[in-house]
Amino acid sequence: MTSEAATGGPFDVDAVAGALRWVVGRAPRQADEAADRELLRALAAALDPAPADPSPRALDAHLDAVLAEMAASGEIADHCAPRHRGWMLDVARIYVGDPAALPQDLRDRIGSETVLSHLHDGVTNRARAAALALDVDPNLIRVRREPVLLDALATALVARATPGSAPPADRPLATPGRSRRGRVVAGLGALVVAAVAVVAVWVWAAADEEAPAPRTGPVGVAVPAVVDPVVALGLDGEGGLVALTEGGVVDLGLDDVAAADAARDGDRVHVVAERGDGHLHHATLGPAPGRWLDLGAGRAATIGATTEATAVVVAGRGPDGDLAHRTIGHDGRPAGGWSRLSATGVVDVDMAVNLDGRLEVGGVTEDGTAFNVWQSEPPHGWSSFSDDRGGEAGTRTQLLTNADGRLELWVERPGGVLWNTWQVAQGRGWTDEWDPRWFEGVRDWRVAVGAGGRLVAAALTADGVVLRQQVPVPQADGTTRLMWPPSTIVTTLDPLDGVVPDALTVVEDDDGARVVASGDGRTVAVPVGLEGPGDPEPVAPVAVAELVPVDG
Repeated sequence: MTSEAATGGPFDVDAVAGALRWVVGRAPRQADEAADRELLRALAAALDPAPADPSPRALDAHLDAVLAEMAASGEIADHCAPRHRGWMLDVARIYVGDPAALPQDLRDRIGSETVLSHLHDGVTNRARAAALALDVDPNLIRVRREPVLLDALATALVARATPGSAPPADRPLATPGRSRRGRVVAGLGALVVAAVAVVAVWVWAAADEEAPAPRTGPVGVAVPAVVDPVVALGLDGEGGLVALTEGGVVDLGLDDVAAADAARDGDRVHVVAERGDGHLHHATLGPAPGRWLDLGAGRAATIGATTEATAVVVAGRGPDGDLAHRTIGHDGRPAGGWSRLSATGVVDVDMAVNLDGRLEVGGVTEDGTAFNVWQSEPPHGWSSFSDDRGGEAGTRTQLLTNADGRLELWVERPGGVLWNTWQVAQGRGWTDEWDPRWFEGVRDWRVAVGAGGRLVAAALTADGVVLRQQVPVPQADGTTRLMWPPSTIVTTLDPLDGVVPDALTVVEDDDGARVVASGDGRTVAVPVGLEGPGDPEPVAPVAVAELVPVDG
């Protein structure tokens, strides 16, 4: 270190970045700790504002305080390339901020009280906390993001110590490998870690590294209490998410929602919402409010409640649409990270529960193939392959559980035509057949288990709402079987008095099924019993652009 540096002159960003590796707890091999301490104390003495006490202990404390201040204010994020700023704020707070001052939304995303309580005991805990907060592999933090963080820290500190000499915020990123010591450190560290993690990190993190990662919206904000039973969820024309309850409409405080799914668990409702930034968010609705938590990037998500009073989110992730699942614990927080399932190229998925409590997922892929995967040993074990259901091109799917426990998979194909296939017996194999259900040109549709265990299917077309319902048919052996009537038996519904609805779904209740339609400034429900549909009943004095059923 030069005397000029010791008296507050120009500092080398690479040297400072290398020294900061010791500060954050990852001291490089062959490092001269005494030289690092001397450099950082000289830097601390030159910082603006300068410390009043020049003692080594006071300089160390001053440096820590400045780093924590810059982490909280976002100043560190201002000294990195724009593509890194979305994640830099959170990672800087975790690595060099005051653990007691972490924002609640960041604590919620980390989730683990053990990790939080030992946050600054070592760099491993910080990397793990950052990985939980960003929903990425911890190796991605260590190999790719720690060097970027250290460079941004060093750049911000040097800018404070030498006012007017700060490089532009969008300058090419320096790495600890530009100095000779940095090259040795970076090379040894990267070879050791990357040899173990390169495949997993590259596949799962490449899209996350290139995509912008700003976190917007009320993540961590409490959801209003929802006391009355939820009939359905709704998306307004601007992407706001609301709960349509028997007592009124509750704004759930989440905007820019592109799609959502919900599952009932007693008096609670688990909700997963995909927002415009490509991230999935979860909250639990009910008398005891939950919070919106960011689950990370994902699309085509579905959620199901388990018999263990937890929930499972399944979604397509990464550039190839790899199917993955994540568990929501009893406390409404994620219990662990994402785990892969055996399907890729996913376009749409849905989830149902077998009568023995095992979750099962049905979906369609980019080439139109239908598939299903299932829990083999709840709550963790899943099938090691996806069962190809075949079929022609499909764009949207629904998986449901019949009253007798058999699963049925429904798929919408080009032209708005519905087809379905089913299990031949509970928990057994599937029929090789796909049957058309005589709906064409559908804009929206849903199938539910109605009164007497009969399936009720409703569809919204350009002309209005049509309904089909299974009927009991006597068999030659004296039994009765629920079957679909001929294609000519289709009931036309008019829930909005001559106005074609904007949105449609079907929900189940104790009395059977209800067709819920929205439009013309209101939302209504048409009960469907054994004798057929009844008169429309008001649900809410508002209309929504999309209805989301609550399964379970």
